Amino acid sequence: MDDEFREAITLYGQKLIPILKAASNAPLTLIHGDIHTTNIFFDTEFRGSHVTLIDWPSAAHAKGVTGISCLAIHSLTVNMRRTIETNLLGLYHNTLVSEGGTGYSIEQCQADYRSGFLYPFYFKVMVLAFMDLNDEEGRIMAHMQIERISAAIRDHNLVGLLRAM
Repeated sequence: MDDEFREAITLYGQKLIPILKAASNAPLTLIHGDIHTTNIFFDTEFRGSHVTLIDWPSAAHAKGVTGISCLAIHSLTVNMRRTIETNLLGLYHNTLVSEGGTGYSIEQCQADYRSGFLYPFYFKVMVLAFMDLNDEEGRIMAHMQIERISAAIRDHNLVGLLRAM
């Protein structure tokens, strides 16, 4: 873990109440909370866009785009996230608008996506604390998680966001 990652952990603990207050501001919806590729099933026989999500014990009320933040950090490599996140957010926002959503600008969507990384950040740090680093698979998994979190911290200036709370 680099110094920025350690600072983010420290600030997260210090700013937990403001983080929770900010996360509870409308608009809210039900999110999966632990969305990653092993919890998503696509029905390839269905000619529409039939998707099934399983494993819901981490479900929560949050801003909808938080689900995209979670998916990005749980399931995308750093390079893939960087490559597709702008287009993915645009698609998400355009879909909201085309389905009748109003009063939610693309700029707010982008800001909520950024702050949405604080949700999986907490989850990932907790998981890392309990990982078995005595075997090779555990070390590889921990390294991958730290790499993804560290990149999101840098790319979206999460330390700056936490300092400002």
